[in-house]
Amino acid sequence: THFEYVVRGTLFTADGRVLRMSRLAEATSATLPRLSKVVRRLDARGLVERRTCPGDGRATNVHLTQAGRKAWVQATPAHRAMARDSVLADLTDEQLTAIADALSIIVGHLGPEPACPPLTRQGDIGI
Repeated sequence: THFEYVVRGTLFTADGRVLRMSRLAEATSATLPRLSKVVRRLDARGLVERRTCPGDGRATNVHLTQAGRKAWVQATPAHRAMARDSVLADLTDEQLTAIADALSIIVGHLGPEPACPPLTRQGDIGI
């Protein structure tokens, strides 16, 4: 699902490919019950592992496995093509330039590095 893709992508960009469950919920704008259900499904398929947090035995960390990383990388071209076709396809070059200009200002306020490489019409990924 799209949400599973977002969860794996968030873990892919995290330090050590691991996040505390509460931080992962925050980063994906999910409720803990929704995220728990998805993480259970991903864990059952070997795409993530749930581990006790070393610093807090009450908390759970979610780790992206090698299989999860591979599945995310393989899904990325199709995911980007779908986004490009459904969101960007009908925009003119002028409109795309205006969006890119506006988003560069927004990204500048979010931090020094964007989490993902930019979408292009070709859909190449920079991994």
